[in-house]
Amino acid sequence: MDCLYPNAGQGHGFQRLRGGVASGTSTLLTPHEGEQIYSANDFSPDGKKLLITSNSANGYDNAGLLDVGTKKITWLTKDKSEVSGGPFSPDGKRVLWTTNVDGNTEIYEHDLAAGKTTSLPLPQGVNTLGGADSAFSRDGARLLYYQNGRLRRTMCGCIRWPEANRNE
Repeated sequence: MDCLYPNAGQGHGFQRLRGGVASGTSTLLTPHEGEQIYSANDFSPDGKKLLITSNSANGYDNAGLLDVGTKKITWLTKDKSEVSGGPFSPDGKRVLWTTNVDGNTEIYEHDLAAGKTTSLPLPQGVNTLGGADSAFSRDGARLLYYQNGRLRRTMCGCIRWPEANRNE
């Protein structure tokens, strides 16, 4: 059993505890230089990748994939705005993140195999991911979100993925 915990006392980052808490063995996953901050968002279903949010790429919060084995980060965004990583899809083929630009928050889907990022077709406003464990339904066919815009109060919505976009 592996678990992730904050790297207390050595800056901001994470360590992976192999074998669970009882074994006491851990592996440092993120470097600790300067004022870099790392937030763990979600493990891929196979446990080999970790979706993170960090400012270590360019000083701004961006989404990246951390390979747990090699500790290499592949940046999915390199924006100069507020990006927050979200969940992996249940099949591990897609990830989500939100980007806040000038007070409007958009939700993005990234197809890992194709390397293609798409903004979800939601009204302008503050769109955030919903759900307790994941915004995705268990089968990955639907996404729960919240939308708060200028012309309406907060609402809860659900997007059903078109068949062409589903990677089952």
